[in-house]
Amino acid sequence: MVSPQKTVLAGFLDKVVSEAEFAPAVQAFAQAMTMTKLDMKTHHQTRLKARAELVHVPDKYIEKDRHRRL
Repeated sequence: MVSPQKTVLAGFLDKVVSEAEFAPAVQAFAQAMTMTKLDMKTHHQTRLKARAELVHVPDKYIEKDRHRRL
């Protein structure tokens, strides 16, 4: 068997807590996890807005190259 402290060192656990600290630690973790969930529709729309200007940049240069003489 491996001690709890060694499992932290090995990277299997992030933190070792006492029995008294266990329930509050689980509740804090659960609360943190709910805050990390992304609304994927909103995330996608934000990415599209952020990239909107960049989408047309390649088209501009492709068109410019079409009219350039070699």
